Amino acid sequence: MAGAGPWADALAKARSFVANMTLAEKISITAGDSSNTSCSGFVPAVPRLGFPGMCLSDAGNGLRTTDFVSSWPSGIHVGASWNKALTTRRGVGMGGEFKVKGVNVLLGPVVGPAGRVVLSGRNWEGFSIDPYLAGQLVSETVSAVQGVGVITSTKVCVVYSCISESRRVAKY
Repeated sequence: MAGAGPWADALAKARSFVANMTLAEKISITAGDSSNTSCSGFVPAVPRLGFPGMCLSDAGNGLRTTDFVSSWPSGIHVGASWNKALTTRRGVGMGGEFKVKGVNVLLGPVVGPAGRVVLSGRNWEGFSIDPYLAGQLVSETVSAVQGVGVITSTKVCVVYSCISESRRVAKY
């Protein structure tokens, strides 16, 4: 991997960080861990290297398993608006609530072929079956959430369209 341009410093820092980790620390941050928090996922800290750990949380329509947060419109409803400014406002609001609650990574937005498999059960999280519209609204969401200081992790490009297949039972 070559680190050029604005990524050169980040790549150098990452390489140095990993080079100073023990095997146990590498396994720990790669596998994640359970925690006594409301985080959907948790990456443990590496105190001796100054890494504070990370809290990851799902973001279908807002932060869950905590108090004093909003229930935001789901992706499919935002997509139906075709409104980039509204999508940005939703991203800023969701990201702000995640930041206040100490969440480092918002697991979303969802990208992929929403609606391709009607019975997938997760279509409500994606913005649209139309790839151009979905791409525009995903871009707005990522920029808005990251603009308030929370990392986004777009997810499940293909997997959600296969969920109904994973529940199929063979008939004999």
